[in-house]
Amino acid sequence: MLPHGMLQQWILAYDQPSLLDSALPELALVLNASHCWLFVGLEESQPLASWPQDADHQALFSHADLLLKNHVLVQSGILHTLNNQPNLHICRLSGNSTQPRILVWQTPENPNRDSAQATDLPTTELSTTDLSTQVAVLLFFGQLLQKHHDDSQATSERGRRDLQEAMLANQLNDLRNQVNTIRELQQLMSAMMLCREPEELYKLAVEQLRTILPGCRSALMLYDPATGQVQGTFGTDNEGNTADERHIIYNYHDQTSEFNQALRSQDQELVIKDNAPLYTQHTIVGVGWNAMVILRDENGPIAWFALDNLLSQRPLTAAQQVLLITFSRMVSSVLVQMLREKQLRFLHEGLLAMAEADNLLLACKVAVEKIKALGVDRAAILLWDPEQQMLRGTYGCDEIGQIRDEQTLSVDPYADPVIVPMLTEQDYFKVRRDAPLFNDSHLIGIGWHLSAGLWHCGRFYGAIFADNLLSRRVMTSHQQTILHLFSAVVASLMARFQSEQQLRQLNLSLDNQVQTRTQELNEANQRLLELSYHDPLTGLFNRRYFDQVISEWMAQTPAPGLILIDIDAFKAFNDIYGHPAGDECLRAFADALKAAGRGCVVSRMGGEEFSILIPADLLPQLDILIGELMNLTEQISIPHRGSPFGILTFSAGYASGEGKNSTELYRSADQALYQAKQRGRHCLVQAGTARSGQTKLAHTHRPATLTDSNQQQATQRQSAALTTDGQENALPLASGT
Repeated sequence: MLPHGMLQQWILAYDQPSLLDSALPELALVLNASHCWLFVGLEESQPLASWPQDADHQALFSHADLLLKNHVLVQSGILHTLNNQPNLHICRLSGNSTQPRILVWQTPENPNRDSAQATDLPTTELSTTDLSTQVAVLLFFGQLLQKHHDDSQATSERGRRDLQEAMLANQLNDLRNQVNTIRELQQLMSAMMLCREPEELYKLAVEQLRTILPGCRSALMLYDPATGQVQGTFGTDNEGNTADERHIIYNYHDQTSEFNQALRSQDQELVIKDNAPLYTQHTIVGVGWNAMVILRDENGPIAWFALDNLLSQRPLTAAQQVLLITFSRMVSSVLVQMLREKQLRFLHEGLLAMAEADNLLLACKVAVEKIKALGVDRAAILLWDPEQQMLRGTYGCDEIGQIRDEQTLSVDPYADPVIVPMLTEQDYFKVRRDAPLFNDSHLIGIGWHLSAGLWHCGRFYGAIFADNLLSRRVMTSHQQTILHLFSAVVASLMARFQSEQQLRQLNLSLDNQVQTRTQELNEANQRLLELSYHDPLTGLFNRRYFDQVISEWMAQTPAPGLILIDIDAFKAFNDIYGHPAGDECLRAFADALKAAGRGCVVSRMGGEEFSILIPADLLPQLDILIGELMNLTEQISIPHRGSPFGILTFSAGYASGEGKNSTELYRSADQALYQAKQRGRHCLVQAGTARSGQTKLAHTHRPATLTDSNQQQATQRQSAALTTDGQENALPLASGT
């Protein structure tokens, strides 16, 4: 039998390792083995519980020996699987060593599988135990070992459940944090959508990134794939405050290979480098993790967030990495949309402002203002003069960026290598770095310089120039894109303005020609009208004009008077002196008649017959007018051998229009003239007029002779009176008088 103290010691063991530590030495003695191996995890072995208690133990040893040959080189042994648990096997092995040894080989599930325990055992009286005692000891040991195994399994199960519960709690907490983060991101998205300018978005994104990742430094870099330039926007200083870094220019090749490879990648968004040197404006300030979160549009990377843990030295969790990617996508989406909207808004506002300008020069001034509003320090627009082959200034900027009138500026394009390509290359647009910058032909600095040719429909209209003399900021690809589009808008407006100007000049020329032709036509019409109203020989009014005026005047009250005059014996005058002399006679007589009838409408009715239409306001001076007429013969004093008077004489008949129409007035005057002819010519007969139902008989006025001095003096007095009074009223239609 085994000692009670040994069994009690086994029972007091609190776990499998302590049981093995205390039991294995005794087991080796009980089994009387030179070597004792404890195998755990041989699933192929047959459990001892399936063997009957009275079975041949030697057969059991043989069976175990056969099963173990595939695993361990043995000579003989015994296998035991407790309660059908395939994770514990005990085997007694024989060997040549004089000192018994114990080796424990544990299951693959046990992390100590590859370790082994070996102990030298002293030889005692226990080594003489029989086979029944060995089996009993093994069964008792197996039960204790199973108990500790079950307890360990229960403890492991409780630990596993506790671990699962803790993991579920962590997952739930992560979900809560994700929900809160999503809400924060939604609020950030709303705040970013309110930004009006990209600079506002840059600063807000950098500051919000520090909020959702406490203790991290953040910065936003703008990337220009075309030039490889990287421009700072806003970052974080060593104290965790926002720093303006818009003046800082980085180079793409200064980045680490991991970051450059990520930028060249099509889909990589986040790069984290551990144990990296941390910088502040090219100066090393510490060591920690450094991260790049890339912002992309449909063409590739446009910017990235740079982050590090200089301030907190905390690691970046997986959840924070997901949050970073989500945040960067939001910022990228808002930024791309904002830049596109700004482009469209800038082009639209610029187009409207220039279109509202009154002329091309003012449109150029508006264009310069718009370019400066885009963040450009200085700009200028020059127009092409195709006749002189020169560029003419419009508006530009001085050395401090103030807009000024540069109309006196002339530039020879063939003398400037920057301008020469513009004259032949359509859609010319170029930005030069570290270019010399000038003001009034004087070098005033170095910086980037933009030159754009203004082409439209294959025609060159001018050029736009711009630089960064004052701020020294790099021109971003966004600015270049907008200015490239804007230059096309300016070119199209220039084409429109010049077309409109040419059209206006053409219209003005046509208007002037039309006005000139109209004036000439009016003058010609006036001349035609005058010719149609005047007698071409004498210049007096003709019968047509006479008929028109008499009809108008007879419709008025009081009515006018009419004198019809006929030159005596004029046919004989033509026969004697000839028709040219007759024409001269008519002209002289007409001039004298017009002078006597000032204020009246004096007309040649045809041949040697004339008329004087006397307006109503001159009728009170009728006697004076008649006196003037009686003196005409002596005034003109034209010899006439065919006349009984020896000189040219005339006969006249007067009639008043009172109570008559124009036809009756003319007939009455004509009858009076006929009476004068009947009475021997060289006289004036005044027809009677009906006034208040009374009729006056006609009477005859004889012209004064040279011997009748008294009558001549009276006539001269009447002539003087007519001359004085006849100038007071002139009819507007009597232009021939």
